[in-house]
Amino acid sequence: MAVPGMEAKLLLRRAFTELHTAQLTARVVCGSWCPTMDLLALVTDDSQLSIHRLDWQKLWTASLDSPVTAMCWRPDGKVLATGHENGAIALYNVERCEMMQHVSLHPPGVPIVNLAWVDATPSGQAHTNFRKLFQYRYSRFFSRPPHNPNPKAAAMAAAGADLD
Repeated sequence: MAVPGMEAKLLLRRAFTELHTAQLTARVVCGSWCPTMDLLALVTDDSQLSIHRLDWQKLWTASLDSPVTAMCWRPDGKVLATGHENGAIALYNVERCEMMQHVSLHPPGVPIVNLAWVDATPSGQAHTNFRKLFQYRYSRFFSRPPHNPNPKAAAMAAAGADLD
């Protein structure tokens, strides 16, 4: 006789296999998997950005001037963006192992807390694309609020007023 939930536990047990164990010399503060390749970007608390393959082969390392507070891969996996505590953003060409661009968009001392790639089209559809992306991410985590065709009646009912 099968025990309820046992099949799910067995499936979970077989779903993941440890591929590699590695000892690091510093604590990892930020990490991100490449969306297209077997690459892992790691930032350690000693301000080192490193790119590793899945088999833990280190491709390159860069020393950073400011602590990283956000990281994001370009959708094609060829560029890594890092946001820093001092408000700067750096773009790294992963294939050439070099920094492509470094800009400060925020006032000094205002950290970058999130980065995301948005496709900008010549017709100016970037805002629409970003809105769709936000709506998709929002709907994945939160259910839609109940639809109320008469918000005034709902507000009065919530306040305990008589609708007659």
